[in-house]
Amino acid sequence: EPLPFADPERLVAVWESNPERGRERSNVSGANLLDWRRRVRAFDDVTAHGFVHGWALAGGGEPERVEGVEVLGNFLAVLGVEPAAGSLLDPEAHWQDRERTVVIGHDLWQRRFAGAGDVIGRRVELDGVAHTVVGVAPAGFSYPFGGLDVWVPYAWPRSVVDEVWFRRAHFLRGLARLAPGASPERAGEELSAVAAALAGEHPETNRGYGAGLTPLHEWTVGEVRRPLLVLLAAVALLLLVTCANVAHLLLARASTRGRELAVRGALGASRRRLAVQLACESAVLALLGGGLGLALASLLVRLGTGRAATLLPRADRVTVDLPVVAVAFGLTLATALFVGLLPALRLSRRSTAEALVSSARWATAGVGLARGRGLLVAAEVAVAIVLVAGAALAARSFAALAAVDPGFAPRATLTASFHLPPARYPETSGVLAFERELLARVRALPGVESAALASSLPLQGSRWTSDFRVRGVAEPGIDFNRRVISPGYFATMRAPRLRGRAFDAGDDERGRPVVIVNELLARRHFGDRDPIGELLAFGREADEGSVWREIVGVSANERIDGLAAPERIEILVPLGQETLDGSGPIRTHTLVARAASGDAAALLPEVSRVLSDLDPELPFETVGTLADLVAEASLRERLLMQVLGAFAVLALALALVGLYGLVAYSVAQERREIGIRLALGAPRAGVVRAVLGRGMALVGLGLAAGLALTLGLGRLLDSLLYGVRADDAATLAAA
Repeated sequence: EPLPFADPERLVAVWESNPERGRERSNVSGANLLDWRRRVRAFDDVTAHGFVHGWALAGGGEPERVEGVEVLGNFLAVLGVEPAAGSLLDPEAHWQDRERTVVIGHDLWQRRFAGAGDVIGRRVELDGVAHTVVGVAPAGFSYPFGGLDVWVPYAWPRSVVDEVWFRRAHFLRGLARLAPGASPERAGEELSAVAAALAGEHPETNRGYGAGLTPLHEWTVGEVRRPLLVLLAAVALLLLVTCANVAHLLLARASTRGRELAVRGALGASRRRLAVQLACESAVLALLGGGLGLALASLLVRLGTGRAATLLPRADRVTVDLPVVAVAFGLTLATALFVGLLPALRLSRRSTAEALVSSARWATAGVGLARGRGLLVAAEVAVAIVLVAGAALAARSFAALAAVDPGFAPRATLTASFHLPPARYPETSGVLAFERELLARVRALPGVESAALASSLPLQGSRWTSDFRVRGVAEPGIDFNRRVISPGYFATMRAPRLRGRAFDAGDDERGRPVVIVNELLARRHFGDRDPIGELLAFGREADEGSVWREIVGVSANERIDGLAAPERIEILVPLGQETLDGSGPIRTHTLVARAASGDAAALLPEVSRVLSDLDPELPFETVGTLADLVAEASLRERLLMQVLGAFAVLALALALVGLYGLVAYSVAQERREIGIRLALGAPRAGVVRAVLGRGMALVGLGLAAGLALTLGLGRLLDSLLYGVRADDAATLAAA
């Protein structure tokens, strides 16, 4: 469906890329985006949003946790959203000197404020900071993520545009509205030219960076296009198998009704009336089956979209609605009429007298009819082999992904994330004190074997990347993943350390600056040299202000961007030392607690109580286990395997029914002939071989056609597979 915005064809996603750093269509820096807004004339306006964030909402009822995104003030206006009440944000609301305002979601308006009109102008607190409600989003609107409650403008000081970090940090998802009459091609060329000019003006931050755009609809759904095409192809193949099977059954049934239809014709029924009778019989069966199928589909869609919501953009829009029902019934009736007319067309080619004589004979349904039914069965086998092979490939892909070592032991480990708001924890010392107290209390809980804090966990993607310089080495390290962890991380995660030591309590803001590097970094940048004791500093170039940190350990590689993604260079910084080079403290943390009993979920009530005792207004944002994290990393492959597996079982069952029905029917038709052959001395084994030979010939024909079709469709599957190719000989042979 088109995106539900005004003139959605004029909306584009804007992005930056840097081949040197392996970045393609990546996030945008704030300073660059504001420059694009001023300098690209083909854009009517440019805006941006951040990522999902949780706030403690107070005002209008009991405090609760709400989710939303930080945005530029013009975000909703660029999308063309009409508020359900009030107004949109001020286009300049993202500056710190403007009033703090918020637009709330329609569901939050109904749930917390009972849909009251006087909500406009009310003051609410988000993480302790007062905001004025200026508008309510329309019902059903939740962009760019599902389940959003608030859209909160950034609060940047105007001086930030001159700060290096604001141009260096790429943390925004940009989008733009094309100017009237401007084409995407022209806008893309102008955007690239502006990006090139900025690279010349700011070489220290923009070197190697280009920019481009993608239609917003394609940007939103593009990643799932190929899996959905595979699913659509599987549906079409299964429909073909079903049609072939029903056509075969109706042909067989019509051949047994030849005398009945001939008598009707002799009594005055026209061929047209007989054809209508057969078509109506098919339509009744099809409508009964179609109605049952739609009822089952409605149930499965409600169950399935919940599971697929993390993978499928706009999953809330997937419903069995009127257009879906119309298309489903249209296809059902069309296929029913098509297969129902086959016997009628065959009947229309024969005279009534011929039909009466033919139906009185024992013998056969005719060579042409038998050949037609045989080809239908071969087609069923061909389609079944495609789906069976696809399911087998998906199963092998999932097994290969499940065998990937994530770099830690996921069993019996609870994870819970939280955010310390600057309004209540303005000082670094307060943040560090909270972290230490939380860890001490959680570690003291009965049933907790160990606990640690981390700025992010493996498999969650890169949150903080930078460059680094090793003392005495000319070439810098580019675009490594930087994470902050507390002492106890390796013991809690059971992540192996290969050399050196782990962080301890002495690695705090008063201790000697230290880091731990992963095996990939040690191998690439030190080769056979032992990196322990070497010094590195963050940043592409080191100067007199650089903080040199000693490498005290080498850890095994953990999968950062996913199980199927390549391993990344990573540097781990101890909690408390992340501020030594002038950056602020980490405010978003994930608590990891390993259960001594093996039941991670049993720890949650006591861990939540500890957090509530420390700060009653600070609930956990997300709660899960490391096992959930690993399972989510292979969710797409698991769903693909399950769906294709279910389709393959259905197709195989239908093909077996069709093959059995054809062979059984042909044997029944030839019963008298077989009896005569046996009476004349034909060996029973020879009769069995003849029957099996015909069946196996159809199977062989279907297998050959199915194998060719599978190889032809291989390119559609290849990009969805991990650890196996679509033309894998062993998998195809097994199928």
